[in-house]
Amino acid sequence: SDMEFVVDEEDFPVDAALVERFLRNTPEGRTPFPESRSDLGGAQEFRLNPYGVISGFSTRGAGGTFGFAEEKQWQFRAAIDWQINRQNRLKFGGEYFDIETAAASIGYRSTSFAQLWVENPKRASLFVQDRLDLGDIVVEGGLRYDRFDPNSNFPTTPGYFDLDNPESFEAAPVRTSFSPRLGVSFPVTVNSTFRLSYGHFTQLPDLNEYYRGKNTDFFRFRNTNTNDFFARPLDFGKTVAFEFGYRQLLAPDFVLDISAYNRDKLQDVTLRKLAWEDPTNPGSTTYLNTFTNADFGTIRGIDVRLDRRFGQVFDAMLGYSYQDAKNTGTDPFTYTNVFARLESNANVLLGLPPNPAQAIGITEENRK
Repeated sequence: SDMEFVVDEEDFPVDAALVERFLRNTPEGRTPFPESRSDLGGAQEFRLNPYGVISGFSTRGAGGTFGFAEEKQWQFRAAIDWQINRQNRLKFGGEYFDIETAAASIGYRSTSFAQLWVENPKRASLFVQDRLDLGDIVVEGGLRYDRFDPNSNFPTTPGYFDLDNPESFEAAPVRTSFSPRLGVSFPVTVNSTFRLSYGHFTQLPDLNEYYRGKNTDFFRFRNTNTNDFFARPLDFGKTVAFEFGYRQLLAPDFVLDISAYNRDKLQDVTLRKLAWEDPTNPGSTTYLNTFTNADFGTIRGIDVRLDRRFGQVFDAMLGYSYQDAKNTGTDPFTYTNVFARLESNANVLLGLPPNPAQAIGITEENRK
């Protein structure tokens, strides 16, 4: 058939009004096509082989999912580089991001397992850095301030977001972080130098992970199940890095550089099976895949590099890198994709009781 089902975003805009209809479970306007349009359901009307035994391949209908993703940013940056005197070179500045992000994944006629959010977060940062030249010794020190305002309400209990019950949601906290950095370099001999650096670095969570599952109301509407993903306000990820290096001039056009580093990653975003009390049935506990800052890891490595210049037009470089990275998860979904169900399946096969899920109490500290 040459019939095409096209959803025009002007006819089905992903906006705050759609989010409200979704949160209120309004019968009309939650999906691109009316849920009552049974004639749009996937169907197979013909035999697809001479024996008529193949099924499950629709020849008509609007089966599938409406997907939408959009992000707009206003970015403002300013920086000043000032040579105060012979010893001090000062840099300072900042940036501000005004972000508009919207995403939707909704069945053409069903809100089962749907994801939807329309948000306007703000991000800002300030930094200052001074390079102090003391002759043979050079010291660089700096400080960075990061601020993230989600500018959004999150459910107090993931999976329960009742617009008519102010106690079911609250404003997500503004996250701030200070990151100090320090570096020192000095000569060892006439032809060699040694350097050290230490720093803290802040990572903002992916907004597609930060807001995913925020508007899913599992406890009231049951339009999904506990295998879905549920949101709570996340914190910054952090990396603490230490590096030292040695640079040797082997010949006028031949340089050897060796560096070794250690990076500790903290508070990476991940999913964990957390226990939440069912607000619609007090005393009953449900375990949900909840986003949290629980992953961590360590990265260690060595880099070796040889640079050689041949005349004025040709350079050659030979490098070798070794890295040993260990982490509790390669991405936020490692736990649910690998460990959560693997443990359950193994316990069933071995006749063991289920592993206890990680529990979390609803306290003011947990909400931060």
